[in-house]
Amino acid sequence: MIYSPESITTKYECVLDGTTWTLANISFKDMFFATAAATAKALDINTVTSCIVDNVDIQEEVEDAIRVQGASTSVIFSNYPKRHLNGYPFLVDNATPSTRVIFDDHTITAAGEVNLATGTGIPSVKGRSLFATAAGTTITNFTEGTEGQVIVLRASDTRIITDNDTITLESAVNFTMEAGDTLTLIRKAASNEWEEISRVIASPFGITKTVTVELDTADIIALNGTPIELVAAQGADTLIEFVGAVFVLDFSGGALAEPSEPDDLAIEYDNGSGTQIVTFDSTAFIEAAADFTEVVGSQSMAGVAAATNVNKNIALINIGNDYTVGSSTSTMTVKITYRVHELGL
Repeated sequence: MIYSPESITTKYECVLDGTTWTLANISFKDMFFATAAATAKALDINTVTSCIVDNVDIQEEVEDAIRVQGASTSVIFSNYPKRHLNGYPFLVDNATPSTRVIFDDHTITAAGEVNLATGTGIPSVKGRSLFATAAGTTITNFTEGTEGQVIVLRASDTRIITDNDTITLESAVNFTMEAGDTLTLIRKAASNEWEEISRVIASPFGITKTVTVELDTADIIALNGTPIELVAAQGADTLIEFVGAVFVLDFSGGALAEPSEPDDLAIEYDNGSGTQIVTFDSTAFIEAAADFTEVVGSQSMAGVAAATNVNKNIALINIGNDYTVGSSTSTMTVKITYRVHELGL
């Protein structure tokens, strides 16, 4: 049965076929909404003033089952079906919905996310899975969660999530979320704790990263005149900080040789023409007659004009003469760990 907008008040069971509601002061309570088309909206609220949606059920297969659009104001949702907690059956097409759409006492963003309360360290996550958080009180727990509930937090500003007895984070370290970062947590059954599933860091700055670079035999013996890039330049106003490197020699065919020791390996900015970051005596490594490893750490560098190293790559170079190959077919792997800093110059 399909009811027209004029006939809907409260406490009716209703199957709605794509109708757009444009009335004022309307309520939907204890109702079921469905639609004939899987891509249509089961409940489409358009330019509605003072609308209450309480204890409604939505057809499972509907994409973006509820939509609020236009200049809708004071649209309040409560008691949304728990089976939709981890789905995305809600869409807000509204330029400024945060003060207009309220979901279980939370306001809703234009992306359909709940605005997480900022004035408390134990905000409620009742009834939803997607949350947006602005700057606010450090979070130590989440209330009104349910067993198995998955929540995704997206930061629009800095906010700290603490690792403690009720929130278990990666490496047992607090997470200072910055704009654009996301954190996914699940409510565990046995302990009633929230446990981190994953996180995404939006900004590359200050994050420790490790990359792997492979060198074949020809690359190794030509390092004096042809440096190998380890980390590409990161853009204007950025500086790459070298943290450390692991060198792995995969021995094959015979040993390499240094024609005029020491022919040391070095890591330098700007393809070997900038500041030297670190160097090490590589005789034992290069001339090894078996698989070999070398671990190199960072060291202090003398101050230089910023332009010397800003927005420059870092590369591996042989600061002596080229190695000689003989019968060697050995290869090298470099695992380099680094951070990128935005300098604000």
